[in-house]
Amino acid sequence: LSQDEIVKYMVECIKEVNEVIKLPTTTVSLLLHSFRWDKEKLMERFNDPNHQDELFRQAHIVNPFHTDPSTEQTCAICCSTKPVNEMAGLECGHIFCTDCWRHYLTTKIIDE
Repeated sequence: LSQDEIVKYMVECIKEVNEVIKLPTTTVSLLLHSFRWDKEKLMERFNDPNHQDELFRQAHIVNPFHTDPSTEQTCAICCSTKPVNEMAGLECGHIFCTDCWRHYLTTKIIDE
């Protein structure tokens, strides 16, 4: 596969999963990366309420269902303050806006 075909496949996977689980695309990207882009396996684990916390923990991201959507957070990269639904965080507590995550992931995919 060419680099363009791989990126196109990844974008399609993100859109397809995002339509079902309704999380920010950055969070979906991180989850898919954690599952080696196996969207079926991700969806199976996501839809099992007994394993949802473990799913986010294994992906090293903050479970978005355990955050108050009315609060705001400051991005550790660009220092902008945005609603928590526009942020994605790592398990370690570092929070970044979806724009910074998108830029990072795009760069990481292209570089690899």
